Amino acid sequence: MSDIRVSNAAELQKAVAGAKGGDRILLAGGNYGNVWLVNKKLATDVTIMSADVNNQAKIEVLTVKNASHLVFKSLEIGRPLKPGEANFALFGIFSGVSNITIDGVFVHGSLDGNPGNDGNGLGFRDSDHITVKNSRFEQIGRGLQIGSTTDVLVQNNVFTNIRMDGMNFADVQRIVIEGNKLSNFFAAPGDHPDAIQFWTAGTKKVSSDIVIRNNEIFQGDGRGIQGIFLGEELGTLPYTNVTIENNLVYIHDGYNGISVGHGVNVSVIGNTVLGDPKDNEKERILLQNVTGGIVKNNLAEQLIDTKNSGVSFSNNVFLDKSPSFLSRIKGVNALAKATVSGLHVPGIGYQPVNGVSPTLKPAGLTGSDSVLQPASVQSGAAFNVEAFLPTGLGSVSAKPSSLGVLPVGSAAVANVNFTAFTPLIGSMLGKTMTPADMFLG
Repeated sequence: MSDIRVSNAAELQKAVAGAKGGDRILLAGGNYGNVWLVNKKLATDVTIMSADVNNQAKIEVLTVKNASHLVFKSLEIGRPLKPGEANFALFGIFSGVSNITIDGVFVHGSLDGNPGNDGNGLGFRDSDHITVKNSRFEQIGRGLQIGSTTDVLVQNNVFTNIRMDGMNFADVQRIVIEGNKLSNFFAAPGDHPDAIQFWTAGTKKVSSDIVIRNNEIFQGDGRGIQGIFLGEELGTLPYTNVTIENNLVYIHDGYNGISVGHGVNVSVIGNTVLGDPKDNEKERILLQNVTGGIVKNNLAEQLIDTKNSGVSFSNNVFLDKSPSFLSRIKGVNALAKATVSGLHVPGIGYQPVNGVSPTLKPAGLTGSDSVLQPASVQSGAAFNVEAFLPTGLGSVSAKPSSLGVLPVGSAAVANVNFTAFTPLIGSMLGKTMTPADMFLG
């Protein structure tokens, strides 16, 4: 394990060629131009990062092929397009790679205020075990494109000032998209802009085991977009085992907040899909040609339920059927100034979770998949108790103070049924409460 310092592209490529697992390659600030990293397969990670996070190294175009276990951290990737260069050019090209991590990277175009004249961000193809996290994508045509790839995590990124799409996926399996924030899209005429889009055109395999949760999508100052869009153009490759849970979509000038065009075993749970109530469009959840699934605890302007079978619907609020509910959404008219707090309604639809998934089981704990992560149990932290109901009270004796700070690995988290303490907490607050409306914070 060594720290290797470099200051130009040639030194960087030489350092990667000779690196061993555990090494860190520290880049001095400056422009490294185009960088090619090929034929470097490792058993453990090598980290390529800026030596000084306040003076980050910049790579204009990064190409990585036939490589594994590389971590790119605290870097800039991108540049303006050159005269005559096509706007579909990628600034990060990854092909035939595995165990690649993008962490804290700034991916951008010209930064001239116009994403319409920029290229695309990062693209992955024929790859596996890809993580893109804690990064920012700004002023580019499309942010992230992933195809023919398995085992993907896209987590806690920001996408803003995008021309067409935040993320595109095709022929992907075992993918989690969570905790991302997407806003301010400026589509050109003829574009089909989506914050998160899947398609099947040009593919031959079913995309499956897809989890999209805890994302926030706002139109902001941008033009009309769609939110989460799973389009099945071929009609023969249904999206299989899909969970779309606890996402917030606030758009106008577009209809599809959440759309699944063809699927098997699709769960749409606890999402909020809203827009300007004064416009003529009803932002909707649309399911079409879906076999088997659950639609529950959602708040949206409208539901389109077409040619589905075996799909259950429960505890949803659709404003076209329950218009009086609109008065409970205090920030629904805020448009570009909309906030999460202004669109949040306790107990229905999207519930802020501070980036922590309500269905992700912490390692080392037992119980159901709804076990609360210890990292999110903090004094004053906001969460919806209904989202964290472990099964059974077990032998643990707990009090409302169990909702305070708990050490990681605490067995109490796995065994306590918070429903049992709802009346006690309500008494402490001087009001009657149920798990459905008990949002603490």
